[in-house]
Amino acid sequence: MMKEQQITNLPISLIRSNPYQPRKSFNKLSLDELANSIEEHGVIEPISVRQVGDVYELVSGERRVKASRLAGLEEIPARIVNLSIKESAIISLTQSTHRDNLNFFEIANAYQAMIDDYGYTKSELALTLSISQSVINNRLKLLQLPYSVKRKLIEYQLGERYATALLKLKVEKNQLQVLTKIFKEQLAITKAEELIEKIINEDIEEIDEIIVKRPKVRAFIKDMRVFTNSITQAVDLLKKSGIDVDYTVDEQAGEHKIIIKNKGEKL
Repeated sequence: MMKEQQITNLPISLIRSNPYQPRKSFNKLSLDELANSIEEHGVIEPISVRQVGDVYELVSGERRVKASRLAGLEEIPARIVNLSIKESAIISLTQSTHRDNLNFFEIANAYQAMIDDYGYTKSELALTLSISQSVINNRLKLLQLPYSVKRKLIEYQLGERYATALLKLKVEKNQLQVLTKIFKEQLAITKAEELIEKIINEDIEEIDEIIVKRPKVRAFIKDMRVFTNSITQAVDLLKKSGIDVDYTVDEQAGEHKIIIKNKGEKL
């Protein structure tokens, strides 16, 4: 538990970021809005810090510190708490995942840091964060994706399920091709998953062939057969009506010609 001291104003110049803060980037517009609010109303909720030598390390409140700097403040209200670095790290992670709009890669990186630096097992981390171990496992797997794929997922604002689906493709080039198609055609996650399964099942290396070319060709042939059958039925109907007609079908070089001739008098 955090043992709190009284709230005091600390010089912002003495405050350092928490190395285990999951969020690595902050929305500039959001920070500007918070800075404007701080200029008008001040910092309403104090930040939490722990003393490390002559400086103070953030436990929570990094957005407030950044916005206060933008607003030109020299001091900020703070609670000084007595925590170890391990306790500070887990509190920062817990609060960030519940309050901040973190992306799933930031969360996964934070999980991995807790495991690497403090020896947490996945089950211990799940218990500490009050989430299932399967969530921990699945998010850690996302770190296997290449950097280029991670960057595109964030750029395209695609959710965690898209990232999980892409793990099934083992070639970076294929992952990027599928990502491009998902974004351009705004594919729902179920359609994206179907697409990836099709690529895997047909063992295709050139994604464009199976995604774009092959389905179109197959649909075209199927439609032509239906069309030919309809013409045949129409000719049979004319013959039954007493009109002497004949027809021929010419298939060559990818062309499909149907010729109908009236063998009797002109109608």
